Amino acid sequence: MLRNWNCFRPSFVRFLSGLSSRKEITGSSFQKAIGFLESVDIVDIVRPNSLEAVQLLKVINSVHDGHEMRKLRNRMKKHFGHNYHLIYPRLRQLSSDSLKLQMALFRNAGRRQYASFTQCLLNILNETDLMDVDKRRKLYDTITFQHDMFPGLNANSAMILPDEVHKWFWEHVPRQESFNHYYFLIKNDVYLSWPRHSWKFVKRMMQGSELELQLASFQLFLYRENHQSIFLQKFHKLYSFHAMLLILHRVFNANDLRFAKVYVAALLRNMETREPNELSFLRFNNFLLYYLSQTGDIELFFKAFSVELQFIKNSSKNRACLKILHRPLLFVLKLLRRQGYHEEFFTVLSVLQKLSLGQSQAFKKHAFTELVTLLRSFNDCKLTIQYVMSAFDRESTGLLFNKLGLWNATFHGNATVLDDYELRSEIESLEGLLPPSMSLKGQPFMAIMTEVYRLVLSTNAKILDTNQYRDLLIGLYGNYTRELQRGLFVHPRHDTGILNVFLYHVRYKLDDCKLSFALLHDFYTNGLARNLRVTSNKCPFSIVVYQNNEITQAEVNQLLLLMQEAKIPVHFNFCVSMVLRYLQLNNQEEAYSWYQRILHAGFKVEHRLLIRAIRDNRWEYPVGFDKTLVETLDDDDGGMVQDDAFFLEEDNNTAMSMQDNREPRASLLHIIGLLKTL
Repeated sequence: MLRNWNCFRPSFVRFLSGLSSRKEITGSSFQKAIGFLESVDIVDIVRPNSLEAVQLLKVINSVHDGHEMRKLRNRMKKHFGHNYHLIYPRLRQLSSDSLKLQMALFRNAGRRQYASFTQCLLNILNETDLMDVDKRRKLYDTITFQHDMFPGLNANSAMILPDEVHKWFWEHVPRQESFNHYYFLIKNDVYLSWPRHSWKFVKRMMQGSELELQLASFQLFLYRENHQSIFLQKFHKLYSFHAMLLILHRVFNANDLRFAKVYVAALLRNMETREPNELSFLRFNNFLLYYLSQTGDIELFFKAFSVELQFIKNSSKNRACLKILHRPLLFVLKLLRRQGYHEEFFTVLSVLQKLSLGQSQAFKKHAFTELVTLLRSFNDCKLTIQYVMSAFDRESTGLLFNKLGLWNATFHGNATVLDDYELRSEIESLEGLLPPSMSLKGQPFMAIMTEVYRLVLSTNAKILDTNQYRDLLIGLYGNYTRELQRGLFVHPRHDTGILNVFLYHVRYKLDDCKLSFALLHDFYTNGLARNLRVTSNKCPFSIVVYQNNEITQAEVNQLLLLMQEAKIPVHFNFCVSMVLRYLQLNNQEEAYSWYQRILHAGFKVEHRLLIRAIRDNRWEYPVGFDKTLVETLDDDDGGMVQDDAFFLEEDNNTAMSMQDNREPRASLLHIIGLLKTL
């Protein structure tokens, strides 16, 4: 059913070969052009009513390949010598497209030649008699023609297109053809970080399917050695330094560090070509800190962060650099939270409250999200709600929680809605837990709402019996979908995070696989997901389908159809689910077809059951696959992703304390001391 989906195209290998080699020129028209050229003189061209001039114009117009046009132009320059400049004024009088002619006949690339090229593109946009598909093809042909005429120039710099052109592409290229369009831009060395509508395509690709993300990050070119030259030639050229950092943050955020060294080398290469800049150094160091935070090397992270703090302290632009600290400070909080250093987490948070750099609303939102996520490990709904009520507007936040049934679920164990008088009485009785410096505007945003749902459902799963818990789940789901239909969550960042929480707890806490299917089917068939984006790391369909033997193949097909209608990119987890499902049904052919999707998308394969399936069925391993994982397949050492690890809630518990390791604690105290001096 999904074989024709554009997010999984086996033909992408042909795209890669197209990037590394251009087609051979057969060009009979080119040979005729050369033959004619050698038979005429400049006098024949410039005289009035010259048939030779008409013929030469026809010859030039017959050449549609930029490489051939470059050769023809070079032959003309050599043949006519110092009289070459007389050709264009004469032919312009005869041409119906003088701009295209001028663009082709300039001796060299430069400001005037580029101006004629961009004006050609703008003229195409204004051709009202062209269908969109024909206009797109004409734009593509003109861009390719320009690119191929000056290969030396494009080897060292990118082609910048007017924003009007990118805007037209943005509005007229179908979403499902984004991969092909982006590939075209890369192939023709079009600058991707600017202008505005070009960058919108970059963001779309980073939020799209796995294959689209890998194309945007150029990771697609790193699997095979014969394609790696494409990455080396184009990545640093087509992206700005800032864009590279954002893209790599998105890649590493998915815990894919396979090509970390290559990306770091690309960033360093970009920095070498720039003027020395303190902010660039700090941004690069922040990227390095992010990488270290993902690896969990807390001691090395603290050492690198100390270097940055000392650099800022001694910098002549101290105040301007302080905003750069927001990101690594969030890394510090996240790292402390993940490794269970709760006391140290609150120590750092209290220091930040006293610093001017901690007063940004955006920074406080991220810091508070880390705090609420940490509170999950305490399994105390009431405490978390108190913190949330202290951070946001108390009355409107309380009303929001009440509408959704979260207030009663937290304090009374059911999803009913209280009347206004009773609610206000309970709100007034809550004690504030945060200082004014940590306060945020308005109501909780989606990351906080998702955490609240997660905590309420996980906590009640431990204290309610099965029937009570089922009633609570269904009641909260009903309240949530009702408010969605009323437009309560009209927000550009609203995503499937809350839906994922419901589905996870129905499957793994209530242990009702059929109900998880029913909720997901209800959610999408009733159009509730119309304005929701799928979260980048978890797909609701994967949660329902993975090792779910209680749903029929007909029901799976219904979900596949819903995914296709909603244009939801297929995630790795979903592909694994389908591979394992078809193997259980003894349908090896269909299982292998889903495995091929994993291969074509270049997913990182560390899932134990999938690796066992690859080995047992003698399928080919992914390019760059770590074969040692096969050797340790039957060992239970936790080195690979377990059966349902990518659906499990993040574990905040750890037996280790920083008190057991003096070196990290000393480094943290040093960092706190430096922060106080800024």
